[in-house]
This record gives sequence, C-alpha cells and structure tokens, in this order.
Amino acid sequence: MRSRILVLIVLALVASPALAALPAGFHRNDPITGRVEPTGVYFAHDGRVFVTEKSGVVWVYAHLPTAADPVQPTVFADVRANVHDYWDRGLLGFALDPLFPEQPYVYVQYTFNGGLFDDLPPRWPSAGCPNPTDPNAGCVVSGRISRLTVGEDGTAGEELVLVEDWYQQYPSHSVGTIAFGPDGWLYAGGGDGASFNFHDLGQSGNPLWPDQRSPAGAGGSLRSQGLEDEAAYTGDIWLDGAIIRIDPATGAGAPGNPLAGGANTPNAQRVVAYGLRNPFRFTFRPGTPGELWLGDVGENTWEEINIIPPLAKTAATLTNFGWPCFEGRGHHDGFNVPICTSLYQTGGGVTPVTPPWYTYSHVGSS
Repeated sequence: MRSRILVLIVLALVASPALAALPAGFHRNDPITGRVEPTGVYFAHDGRVFVTEKSGVVWVYAHLPTAADPVQPTVFADVRANVHDYWDRGLLGFALDPLFPEQPYVYVQYTFNGGLFDDLPPRWPSAGCPNPTDPNAGCVVSGRISRLTVGEDGTAGEELVLVEDWYQQYPSHSVGTIAFGPDGWLYAGGGDGASFNFHDLGQSGNPLWPDQRSPAGAGGSLRSQGLEDEAAYTGDIWLDGAIIRIDPATGAGAPGNPLAGGANTPNAQRVVAYGLRNPFRFTFRPGTPGELWLGDVGENTWEEINIIPPLAKTAATLTNFGWPCFEGRGHHDGFNVPICTSLYQTGGGVTPVTPPWYTYSHVGSS
C-alpha cells in the first residue's frame, strides 16, 4: 500500500479538476496542496516531509498534514538565485542523507543559470544569452549537484557544489534524479542537452559558449556517446546522457566505478552508464543490492525502460544504452555518423550496446 499512498500524494500536488475515477481499491486524499510546480516528495525517518518546487524552493512539513492537524510548511532551502527555471530546467533532484537528520546533509540537483567557462551568472536574463522562450536559440547553461548543510535552526544553509557539468544548449533533456544506492554512494542522471526539434549533431552550436568538450563531430545528442572516443577518457567528456556514481562528500567518482583511477579524468571516473537521451527519473528496485531501473524519454517513436544491474564494489561494468545511435531497439537513421557505424557492427563499439528491458511506442510527438 505504501506505493499507492506515495502516488496519490504526488497526484494531489498537481491534481486537475478533471481527474478520472479511481480504480477499485484506491481512494483519494489531498494531504499536501498549494505547491507550485512540485518536482518531488521526500520522507525523512523522523516524520518530516520535504517538497521541492521547480523554481528552487524546498518546503518542509513537520509531518504529513491531516484533517486533525493541518500542519503548515516552512521554507527549508531556497536556491532560486542559482536555478535556471524554464521548461525542463529547474530544481529536479533532491536526496536526504541516508542518516538524516543525524547526518545533517541534503543534496540537490538543478539546472544552473550559468556555465563552466565563465563566472558571471546569471546567464538569463542577460545581453549575451538568447531568449529561452525560443527553443531553437540555445541558451547554454549547465547543471549542478550540491550538498546543503542543515543548521541548528533546521533550515539548509551552506551550499557545497560537488559536481558542475552537463552542457545544455536547449531547454529540454536537462538534469533529473539523484538518489542514494544501497551501496551508500550517490547516483545522478542527466540528459543530452540537445535539441528536440531536429537531429542535433552539434551543427547549430552557440558561438558564445561552444561545446568545448565534445570530440570532433560528436556534439549535440552525440555527447551521450562521448565515451565511445577512448581519447575522451583522459581528454574529458561532458556528463550529458550519463548515470554517475559519486562520493557524496566530495563529488569524486566512487572507487569501484568502471573507469576509476589511472589517468582517466574526473568525469570519466564518475560514469557508470551512458548512451541516454533524457533519463529524467530512476529508482532502485527494492530488495536488491542496487538494481537501478530508469525511464529514458524517447524521440519520435520509442520510449524505453532500462536496467543497470547492481554494480560491483570493485571493477564495475560500464553500460552503454545506445542513444542517439539507437532509439528503442532499432538503428536511428538521423545519426548515420562514424560513432554509430561502429556501434552497429557486430560486437562493435568501445562498450557494446545494452538493449532496453522494455520499449513501447507512442503516437505523435508525446
């Protein structure tokens, strides 16, 4: 029943007047209302309930409100000054330390209204940033994972930026989920930051903030295949289209990650899976030592559900889910480039492609 309760809480946050009748065995309760564009609900073991809003505000309730005790929320954290809140961009990920509140840390993942090659945020609004209401303009921003320290007054204070990356030229396919795995490491995901209106190979780059880390001819959606260029292991890559596993204290890659150690760059050492378009949400399967299930938002035809098996504490295996060379289980005709040609060959690619666990088609563009 717990999963049903959680689903209904989220529905209550964004409920419309025209909700369909509930199936037999379900009932509706609206314990939390009034939140603006909520992106998640999180429960601490001391009873507190946290609700994130896309703008960058985190609210906290002393407990789940009831009719007998309609407790009112207070602002727990406010990072709006750093957040680029537009379309798919905003405060999208939140995680409580596994030992919270005794361990006084929470973690946020948001679209940062700035980039990696200047120290002059905000980029929007500014004279140098194209209008983000034009999805073709390309207002380039980045993403952050930060640790917030909870003060004695019970609110979040100091922000320590653990990871700053995720080149995002277009207002979709931004960052997404952060969550602690059963192994104690912090996992996070991000999209390819590319256009959804055309097959984006980086041909429409923004000259003010160029795609400096992508291998030649491998920008746009092909950032998701950055690790297919072995030179990127030491030359660095973006984290676009990847799932990472990091130390929650430092942001460094977990020691047992597939590319940990050696001359590999910090980003390469963080990655455990790549080749994703927009892995907006993922979760760990209960009762497993870390089996990760994720949904990858498709393009024109296919949606995917993918699985990353539990990762070994040492010598974990790297996974490549194939985007944009593959959509679903088929070859993507819009990306007929050398990286994809290599993946199409039998057993080809630096990391052979892992097919989706499940695919389903959609009608139209949604």
